[in-house]
Amino acid sequence: MRCSRFFAPGVSAALSTAGYLIATLMILIFLTSTPTFAQYNAGFDTETRSVDGYGEITYVPGKVIVKMIGKDTQTPEARSFWQGSDADRDAQTEAVRQLVTARHFDDLPFIEAELWEVGGNRQLEEILQELNAHPLVEYAQPDIVYPLPDFTPIYLDEWDEANGTGGSGDADGAAGDGAAGSGAADANGDGNALPFSGVIPNDPRFGDMWGMLNTGQASGIAGADISATDAWAIGTGSRSVVVAILDSGIDYNHPDLNANMWTDANGNYGANFVEGSPTDPIDTNGHGTHVAGTVGAVGNNGVGVAGVMWEVSLMAVKVCGSGGCPQSSIVNGLNYAVSRGVKISNNSYGSPNPTSSGPPPAYRSMMRSAEEAGHLYVAAAGNEN
Repeated sequence: MRCSRFFAPGVSAALSTAGYLIATLMILIFLTSTPTFAQYNAGFDTETRSVDGYGEITYVPGKVIVKMIGKDTQTPEARSFWQGSDADRDAQTEAVRQLVTARHFDDLPFIEAELWEVGGNRQLEEILQELNAHPLVEYAQPDIVYPLPDFTPIYLDEWDEANGTGGSGDADGAAGDGAAGSGAADANGDGNALPFSGVIPNDPRFGDMWGMLNTGQASGIAGADISATDAWAIGTGSRSVVVAILDSGIDYNHPDLNANMWTDANGNYGANFVEGSPTDPIDTNGHGTHVAGTVGAVGNNGVGVAGVMWEVSLMAVKVCGSGGCPQSSIVNGLNYAVSRGVKISNNSYGSPNPTSSGPPPAYRSMMRSAEEAGHLYVAAAGNEN
């Protein structure tokens, strides 16, 4: 990072002492408030195979997540480790790295662990066995990569073609003055009004959202929904509520999402922990945008669909790249959200083949840290059916 970027073009280099102090203070504030981003912004490789103790998994080859022994561990080695100075602990940690020809690659402060890059030609199982047997290591695991589920995106041009809209204004069947309707809905699109309770938005694709209001469309069971229309009669959300979407990013320019996007003081919509600029969480897959729309597409605006919350602040936390969602990126992404006071996150990734030994230790550590911070971590389930 070059400090020159903080000075306007044409400003003389002969700054006053006061000017230097102000500039230095600005730089220090910027550096201390900027999060540590995962080094997977340059991309990452994946490998899929059966790994002893985990079953068949996808992981980042050459990388392991390692947590050194905790302060509360009652062993002579742990007491000696924590009674020493920071320099002593750093030296002992480096000695453990050298045993497996590893170097520090990234910090994972949310779970008090590190991501190591391992050199040489040793098998992953051999490295993990040696590290997990070491008295100064609490656990070591692969950097498991979780996949995103398949989905069918519906884009605005398809909405326009289906509904004869230009992306704004009232659609056919909408409440003409832009107000939400009540009492009956043509959710089947057959011209026959169906009774319902609560409030219905004028968004033209709302009739496709059987999870919000199921009238039997798509051969479903009428009433098998989340009763969203009843909830909307009570409230439709608030921009003061921030929901972090940990996914493939969000298309923050989307006309049904832009008004509900969260931004930081610099105008960034969130952060990116994989593939690309760390401050640009633009969606390169589509899944994160799809999920964000379910959570918080602007409701009753005559465009597209309606989210569960018509008003909300969506924080884009990009933790999934073209190869999937690395555990280390998820950990740092969640840390980004929690450290900014966000109390809820959506996490719609996972695997149809869970690890054979249950949730890996880094994932369990992440859940404990989230719980201790008062953060609600919402995970996907049942995508396969």
